[in-house]
Amino acid sequence: MDTSMADVFRKQRFTSKEDILEWIKEARKRLIRKSEKDKKHSAAFYHIYQKMLEKFYIQIEQTKLFNRLEDFWYYMISFSDTGAKLFLCYADKCKFDDKGRVIQIGQGQSLPLIIIPAKNLTVEEYANMYGVGEGTVRQWIRRGKIRNAKKRGREWLIPELTELPGRGYQSGVYEWFGYLEDLPEEYEFLRNYTVVIINQNRENKKLYSVTFAAGGVLPKKKEYSEKEREKLELFLISHPQIHFIGPPDDGLNLQISSKGYYGIDDDIVSNEDAPDDGDALPEGGKFIES
Repeated sequence: MDTSMADVFRKQRFTSKEDILEWIKEARKRLIRKSEKDKKHSAAFYHIYQKMLEKFYIQIEQTKLFNRLEDFWYYMISFSDTGAKLFLCYADKCKFDDKGRVIQIGQGQSLPLIIIPAKNLTVEEYANMYGVGEGTVRQWIRRGKIRNAKKRGREWLIPELTELPGRGYQSGVYEWFGYLEDLPEEYEFLRNYTVVIINQNRENKKLYSVTFAAGGVLPKKKEYSEKEREKLELFLISHPQIHFIGPPDDGLNLQISSKGYYGIDDDIVSNEDAPDDGDALPEGGKFIES
């Protein structure tokens, strides 16, 4: 184990309760600044997001965490429309660039410590929140415009951080783990895969390129009509084991362990000196086995 690299790692990653609390304080300030000029998200979105951060901060503050982590152990926080989570992780491999910054981590272990679940709204509650009809909301779900809705019995539940869908079709990614239960015959082939990627054809907006993929398996591509795509997406949304993965969006759908990275506002945040939490591997650099 390289002690100097372990010290560099410790300086750049969340390794104490204070690191996490300071990050949340700054993230809340950035969200306030962002909300003052943002036209993409509603005031309701920012109010709910701030409340979630506040609950997360209080829960971490009241939780007894390690005063000092062993080398290459770190905390990771995750934000999505399902809520906020804190993990204790171990980096079994690290890659550093020429400036000594951590640019990739091999996550050997990940243990959930704190979970603040987001509230789920009924179709009626969601419709009332945004002043639209319940029928419109159900149509958005059926057509794959609200993809993170989940069916509980006969009722749809929608995470409260879900914004109104925009115009046009947005590419979608769905994933699952383990053996899929209760598949109709036409979708039994999904057990061969773990990911579905759906993109609209740029030339013909009524056609969709659907890719089925999994580790160690050749991806399978198929062309779907709009009706076929809507039927597939409604099934994916309805299945309790299958989850929609949203794009990184103003701090949501991100896993963060770097002290200098926020992912909230590009024209406020400068990531030039911040470590990269992504999967991309820049050329050069140095791998350290911990």
